Amino acid sequence: MKKQHIFVLVLVILLCFVMGCDDDDKTDGDVDTTDGDVDMVDGDDEMETVDGDDEMETVDGDDEMETVDGDDEMETVDGDDEMETADGDEEMAEVDGDDEMAEVDGDEEMAEVDGDDEAEQVLECTGACAEGDAAFCLDSADICVCDTQNSVWTTLACGDVCDANQILSDGVCEAGASSDTCACPVDCNDAPAVQSVCDAGIYDECTCSAADPCTWKDDGSCDIMCKVSFSSDYLDDTTDCSGDCTNATEVQAACDNFAYIDCTCAAADPCGWKDDGYCDDICEMGFPSDFFDDSVDCAK
Repeated sequence: MKKQHIFVLVLVILLCFVMGCDDDDKTDGDVDTTDGDVDMVDGDDEMETVDGDDEMETVDGDDEMETVDGDDEMETVDGDDEMETADGDEEMAEVDGDDEMAEVDGDEEMAEVDGDDEAEQVLECTGACAEGDAAFCLDSADICVCDTQNSVWTTLACGDVCDANQILSDGVCEAGASSDTCACPVDCNDAPAVQSVCDAGIYDECTCSAADPCTWKDDGSCDIMCKVSFSSDYLDDTTDCSGDCTNATEVQAACDNFAYIDCTCAAADPCGWKDDGYCDDICEMGFPSDFFDDSVDCAK
C-alpha cells in the first residue's frame, strides 16, 4: 500500500476515533460524552463538592445552618436567649412586667395617689353641729364653723371674714389652742391697711406695737391683750389697766364690761370669774403678781 493511502487510512481512523464513523455510534458517543460531562458536573463526586452532602454541610447543610440560621444562631439572634434580652420575660419584666407595673400603675402607686390615706386627709365641712363645737381650718384660706342658728357646719372664706370687718387683707386660717380662727394679717408699713385693723378693734402685731398706730394707749380702755400676745413689742397701757380697786362701783363696772384690769383679775376674784366654766388665763399672764387661780376652767 502506498504511503499516501496509509496516511489517508490513518487520518480516516483518527477521524473515526475522534468524530466517530458510524452515525449511531457517533450519536451514542456524543451522548456518552455529554453524560460523561454530566458525570463530571452533576455526578456524585461533583455533587459532593458543589451540591452534595459535604458541600451542603459547608454552605447550606446542618452545620452551616447552626452557624447562620440554625438553632445556635437563633439563640444568639432570634432565639430564646435573645428573646429574653430584647423581648423575653426578663426584659418584659423590666419594661412592662409586674415589677414595673407596680412602680407605675400598681397598687402601691395607686395607694400613694388615690389611696385611702390621701382620702383621709381631705376635710369635709358638712353635717350637723352644736353650739360650742370648735371651728377648724379646711385649708390655709377657708374655715369650717358651726352655724348655730341652723346647727350645721358652714364653710367661710377667711378673705370674706376680713372683708366683713372692713380689713384690707386676704385673710388666712390659723390654728388655735381650742379653736381655729381667721386672721387678717397686714403689712405694718401699709398705713391704710393697718388703720383698717385699728378700726376693727383687732389686736395684732401692728396695732399692738409700741409705735401705737391706733393711739390706744391711755384711751380709757385696758389693752392688756397686747402685752399678753405680743410681749416682745407692745404698747405700755399700764394706766388704763390700773383701777381703784377700793372703789366698788368702778370695779363692778369693769366686771360688767368683762374688762381685764388689775382689780378684776385680783386673787380676791371680785367678779366671781373663777370656776365659772370660762378660762381666764389672761389674768395670770397679764397680772402675774396678783391673779385668781382659774386652773380648773383652763384645764377643760
